[in-house]
Amino acid sequence: MRGHRRLRIFLKARRSGADLAGAASLAEMEIREAELHDEIEQSGGYSDIIVKLEIRGSNQGAADDVLKGFVERIVRLKDEVKGLQEDIKTVFQEAKSAGLSDKGIKNIIKLMELDPDKRAEHDEIMMIYREAMGID
Repeated sequence: MRGHRRLRIFLKARRSGADLAGAASLAEMEIREAELHDEIEQSGGYSDIIVKLEIRGSNQGAADDVLKGFVERIVRLKDEVKGLQEDIKTVFQEAKSAGLSDKGIKNIIKLMELDPDKRAEHDEIMMIYREAMGID
């Protein structure tokens, strides 16, 4: 299941304009973030983790290490997201420099991300509206 999830995220990132390395990095990052979330949920949530850390009492150094590990992972993931957002912004700037419309690209990406049935429905509605308004 993890492989399928990674592939879906990778393909979505590629469709939104990310390069191969960026899409792979985004997929890995989202999988790690989901695993962290699942790990927290399986352990009973954040409150259970805090209780477990408090129970360790005498072994405070280990509890601090656990907390530090989570915080460092989250910060690292946020940094990766920021980097990917900057990469996407750069690609949009390059497309604009090549004479392409960034609004047009964003609209195409939105359509590509839609489920095929939803996209067909959207296209049909737009065709009906355009005919009603006399727009070719």
